[in-house]
Amino acid sequence: LAKYYEVGEEYTGAFDWLNKNTPKDSVVLSPSFIVSANIPLRTHNKVYLVNGFDSAAPDCELVHRGLIAMKLFNVTQEKIFNRDATQLTSAVSLPTYLFHMRYYPEVPENLKQNLIRLYELLKVDLNDLLQYKLDYIILGKKEKQMGAKMVNIPTQKVYTNEDLEIYK
Repeated sequence: LAKYYEVGEEYTGAFDWLNKNTPKDSVVLSPSFIVSANIPLRTHNKVYLVNGFDSAAPDCELVHRGLIAMKLFNVTQEKIFNRDATQLTSAVSLPTYLFHMRYYPEVPENLKQNLIRLYELLKVDLNDLLQYKLDYIILGKKEKQMGAKMVNIPTQKVYTNEDLEIYK
């Protein structure tokens, strides 16, 4: 399972860039659970898509941030709620990422259905995204494997390599 949490070389360069070119504790958004888990381990940055294991934020904020991030990048429900660890796209589901072992080995069906309903009903725009601090957006292979697409929000590309972009 550990290999599914690895990120490729394109992320190593991006993480180096973040360390050299961003203020300490600036916030980076990746809709990928795997990349979001790696950012605080490999940079001095914080993440927009926080998880319950590393955060004192209330559950409602964790869920809200997660659903906003997924909805803004048009990530499908199948990718968000996937728990199939054999898939390279997401070794965990959104509820597992947010709440970790609280629901291991399986998220209760009623919680999953409630999150799906919330996701279906959620309408988001730039104001929703900026309700929480956000400085950079990263989109690379892991995000694109989830189906994430850069949305039409005012950003400036500040870093690029062959397979990845960082926006401010």
